[in-house]
Amino acid sequence: CPVPHYNLDELTLRKALQAYYATISFVDSQVGRLMTALDELKLADNTIVVLWSDHGYHLGEHNGIWQKRTLFEQSARSPLIIRAPDMKGNGTASTRIVEFVDIYPTLTDLAGLKNPKGLEGRSLKPLLQNPLAEWNGTAITQVLRPADNRLPKPVMGRTSAPIAGATATGPRASLAWSCTTTPPTPWNSTTSPSSPTPKPKP
Repeated sequence: CPVPHYNLDELTLRKALQAYYATISFVDSQVGRLMTALDELKLADNTIVVLWSDHGYHLGEHNGIWQKRTLFEQSARSPLIIRAPDMKGNGTASTRIVEFVDIYPTLTDLAGLKNPKGLEGRSLKPLLQNPLAEWNGTAITQVLRPADNRLPKPVMGRTSAPIAGATATGPRASLAWSCTTTPPTPWNSTTSPSSPTPKPKP
């Protein structure tokens, strides 16, 4: 990070964390209201609910990074929640790797519709039935860096998870490439140094 924590003082950082966590609590409450309304209106058994976000968010990890636009896990990973009628996996988290291009074919599959030819992605219905089902998932993320004038020309970085030969352990081991070198230089996006994030006091 060129300017760790934007040179902000600890109190300001704690307030930023508090505000971010507050937005999560607020959204969680609204989702609860939606699900309650579906039950009260007797629509839950005929409605597919999908919640997702376009990206993750940094809260001071990796030597003071905030916001998005990185290939680190905190930015590249984002929420995806699907609740569909009669799916045995409803309410159970899955560690399988999927992509947002899978949402469309999933919805058409659940609705019994035919997909157009050449459609990217695949249906997540098997994981909705069994979140632990065998799944050969790969997700590719790319981001244009930097977002300012530090380089004469912005470069595109890309990360993919999982990657064969990644040195990190666990189901999300991945490598990323820095496209500022020729040839591109690989580095492990899950083991890069990360600084602790200040946590709000109770």
